[in-house]
Amino acid sequence: RKDFELYAERPFASRLDVYPWVAVHIAAVAVGLSVGSAEKDFYGVIELVLYCVFLSGLGNALLFFGTFWSVQVRCTVAFRRVKSVKEATHAKVIRREASHVAEHDATLAVSTLVALCRSEQTIWIEYRKKVLLWREEKACFERRKVVLDKPVSEYFETKGLSSSQVKELTKVHGTNNYDIPLPEFSELFKEHAVSPFFVFQCICVLLWLLDDYWYYALMTLGILIVLEVQLVERRLSDLGELRSMRMRPRQMRVLRNTQWIPVSSDDLVPGDVVALARQQGFPGSGQDLNRVPCDMLLIQGEVVVNEAMLTGESVPQLRSAAISEASSLDVKGAHRQHVLSAGTSIVMHRPGSGSLAAPSGAAIAVVLRTGFDTTQGKLVRTILFSVDRVTVSSKDAFHFLGILLFCAVLSAAYVLREGLSDPERSRFKLFLACSHIITNVVPPEFPITLSLAVTLSLVQLLSNHVYCTEPFRVPFAGQVDCCCFDKTGTLTAEQLEVGAVYGLPDHAPSESGIGAAGLPQSLPFHTMAVMAGCTSNTVVDGELVGDPLDKAAMQSVLWSMIVPDMVSSSDGREKLQILQRFPFQSELARMAVVAKHVGPGEDWRPGVPTSAGASATSYVILAKGSPEALRPLLASVPSDYDETVDMLGRRGMRVICLAWRPGEKRSYTRDEAEKSLNFAGFLVLKSRIKAHTVSALRALRVAKQKVVMITGDHPLTAAQVALDTGLATMPPLLLGRTGQGGLQWRSVHGNEVVPFDSFDLLPLAQRHTLVVAGSELAVLPPEVMALVSRAVQVFARTSPQQKESIVYAMNDQGMITMMVGDGTNDVGALKRAHVGVSLLNSPAPSRQARLPSRDDLAMPTVQLGDASIASPFTHKGESVKVVLTIMRCGRATLSTVIMMYKIMALNSLASAFAMSVLSLDGVKLGDGQTAMESVFISTFFFLVSRSQPAPKLVEARPTKSIFEWHVLLSLLLQAALHFVVLITGWSLAKSHRPTDYKPDKDGDFEPNWVNTTVFLITAGMHLSSFLANYQGAPFLVPITKNRAFMVGLGIFSSVMFFSAAEVMPDLTHSFLSLSLAPNDEARNQLVALLVLDVAGATAIGAGVHALQLAVQGGSTK
Repeated sequence: RKDFELYAERPFASRLDVYPWVAVHIAAVAVGLSVGSAEKDFYGVIELVLYCVFLSGLGNALLFFGTFWSVQVRCTVAFRRVKSVKEATHAKVIRREASHVAEHDATLAVSTLVALCRSEQTIWIEYRKKVLLWREEKACFERRKVVLDKPVSEYFETKGLSSSQVKELTKVHGTNNYDIPLPEFSELFKEHAVSPFFVFQCICVLLWLLDDYWYYALMTLGILIVLEVQLVERRLSDLGELRSMRMRPRQMRVLRNTQWIPVSSDDLVPGDVVALARQQGFPGSGQDLNRVPCDMLLIQGEVVVNEAMLTGESVPQLRSAAISEASSLDVKGAHRQHVLSAGTSIVMHRPGSGSLAAPSGAAIAVVLRTGFDTTQGKLVRTILFSVDRVTVSSKDAFHFLGILLFCAVLSAAYVLREGLSDPERSRFKLFLACSHIITNVVPPEFPITLSLAVTLSLVQLLSNHVYCTEPFRVPFAGQVDCCCFDKTGTLTAEQLEVGAVYGLPDHAPSESGIGAAGLPQSLPFHTMAVMAGCTSNTVVDGELVGDPLDKAAMQSVLWSMIVPDMVSSSDGREKLQILQRFPFQSELARMAVVAKHVGPGEDWRPGVPTSAGASATSYVILAKGSPEALRPLLASVPSDYDETVDMLGRRGMRVICLAWRPGEKRSYTRDEAEKSLNFAGFLVLKSRIKAHTVSALRALRVAKQKVVMITGDHPLTAAQVALDTGLATMPPLLLGRTGQGGLQWRSVHGNEVVPFDSFDLLPLAQRHTLVVAGSELAVLPPEVMALVSRAVQVFARTSPQQKESIVYAMNDQGMITMMVGDGTNDVGALKRAHVGVSLLNSPAPSRQARLPSRDDLAMPTVQLGDASIASPFTHKGESVKVVLTIMRCGRATLSTVIMMYKIMALNSLASAFAMSVLSLDGVKLGDGQTAMESVFISTFFFLVSRSQPAPKLVEARPTKSIFEWHVLLSLLLQAALHFVVLITGWSLAKSHRPTDYKPDKDGDFEPNWVNTTVFLITAGMHLSSFLANYQGAPFLVPITKNRAFMVGLGIFSSVMFFSAAEVMPDLTHSFLSLSLAPNDEARNQLVALLVLDVAGATAIGAGVHALQLAVQGGSTK
């Protein structure tokens, strides 16, 4: 849902970050002079005044930068709200998002400020590549209407558009292109330079420069600029690659002003009538002349399209012309087989008959949607704006930041109070010290930490050929409660093997021999005609392409398609020409064709000669579908119809009912064709279980994951496949109807009957595998559906809408769901699940050079052809074991973020203590010490984030929040140990000071034993925070497997302990400005404290982690 607010831009002088701040800056000078009156040194007064002006300028700058960080701040500071669109220059768009993809029981509101565009009669805004028009009567912006629910017959009555209609439609819908502007480097760098992270770091650099920490400040600034330059270059590269894949304009034949004229594809508008034909491009031109430029409805002819660029699926799909009817167009349901989507490529075309004369034998289509309104346009928008949603538990992040800020303010307040009570203390140095505390306690790594773990998980997924268009879903993969799987094409292979045809008493399968057609039986002509002729396949470049089921059926009877829509028997005496096709629809669970038959017919037998003149020409209607769908359409139902279906289903077979009847004419409506059909047998097919299905499902069961099958197959078939794959292990119970119309559970063989009781579902599911069909699901009330979604393990004979409703019910029960399917009939469920995964049965791309490195901090951009419109995650491969990879990456992401939060918290608390209490004692760190410590900590954070996911999925679940008891307990115990060690070391070091020592709080850094002790103990605290809080098993690989991290720890610990033990005193003194110990006892005490801190913190971390796993339960192996 979107809400809108209107704003008018303020003149520059009236902005709230301009005129009020003049008085603020003057007041800052006055305050500086007033407070500085206690200063004895004139330069001290000047410094204090400059610092006060610096603070007021900093506030002014933060308000200015706040207009880039927050839309609300920008609207308040630089705009004023108005009620009339005539006064407005901008509009604020407030997009509210559903809670099932965000924090539970919450609604996300995302605001964007966009400029108004005006023409003579229209006011509009462009929001995320969508044009929204101002509606005066509703006082809001609405998306430009693309009418897609007109009666189908209206599309057949069109005679093309006139010039005036094209002009008006262009004003409304714009041009048909994917305008992805490529920004300049300076423009993108400016966007990065005003980001909170960059500005915060620059402020820190400026403060350190004021305190004479030149090495540290300049090094930080240099690294910061290099990092931002790399990110900008990466974004430019990704945008350039995405832009290069957009469709280039080409000339097309369009019916306008009753004439076929050449028109650029960029100028197409909804309602245009277009001629489609396969063309040959010029070699090396780089132009694909066969790409469909927009979404179209096919009204004449047939087109075979390759949808790899849109869905990732490499198998060409047949699209046939729609049938003129009074029903409304349904592009997602009943008529999706007649819609050509933008971005698909025409592999083959055939002209059709109709009222329009197509040029050069082309097929004809009507434009439905153009530009970013098309199916591919939506995918491009998803890819372009996916980077905006890279986050991990932002609520926890802000709570965490609030606690750190609270600690920082307390520490700064303490220092400020103590400093103001000292009349000799420089006020400038005092305020500078307070600023250091606040900026240091909020770690500079914090902003990037929110996205770094997700980004590196995306890189890990890319290396496994998993492409993600919605990165914010990665953390959900680590919290999955229920894994739902489609059957055919997901758990079992798409390639099918024909077993036999059952239900024909005179042609029963033989156990001993093979019939002439390659089956264990001889078949009547009409049965073979349905198997060969009722098909959606076609021939492209001499190769049969299309549905694997249709392929297997045709090849099993040794028929072949000699040309598109013409099938022939092996001896060539029987031919069927498909005249009309009613495509398979999931909602109807059947398909049919009207064919012209030439041949002997019933008198024909494979390999048996027939008398001359026996050939005849006739029309025939051929149909096939699920037994339940065709049963009411049969003129006569065999007495053993249901028993045969059940028997075959119990064997785990896929059962297709075949039917036919004589035809009288070339064309029918679907209702006319599909009635009074003659039964022609049950075609039985087997599909092999995929290679990794059993092992993947076993791994999920071992990890105590709930596993569910949601399929369109027969309940008995689904139940048997569930047992064969290991998805289910207990005896199945199927939900069915009683004689009185009620519901009851019955076993596969019917020897056990259990009354249906919604309150007994969960206990019953502990003893049986519950199987529910879509027909029974449809009669359940919503409150019972909620219980069913928790207890049932196999859902069968479900429509695409029912698949979606099942996943929705699971989400409504608070479960985090994963849906795995092949992306065809599962689109609704894949999008409804928290984690939707499409398996594309195509080879993984061999483009390793394009895969980003784990050393790259930029979020990888998914390209067209990798992503699928079906789901947020797309895997180019057929194995379901990718589910384990996605879940392991999700768990690793959650584990890494919690680990980094803990490390940052400990480091920040140590910094707060060191820069407050110890600074009042005159303890300071040198420039080189600060620089070295910062380099090592930043390096460690990056190396920790590169840890690989654990190789095995375990029963234990990752921590979801930093505020869980075991995280807080570990932090408190480690912090207590650190403070005890630090205070002890500080006290021992102070005992070696001269008796007349007086701390110089404002003086320059000078090496002494107290500074040396505090620096080395602080370094030890940083080292132990990484060692103690590295999660490792069971969600990440052990720390020893992260070699780069281990090498870094080794170098850092060696430098630290060698310095403490004074192994190389000259080197450490010159490089780190360390002082030598006053005696051996002091040196040994320091080494002992370092060992105690590192070993003690590591033991605390390991002990609390073990306690957590013991309390939580669940195996970690």
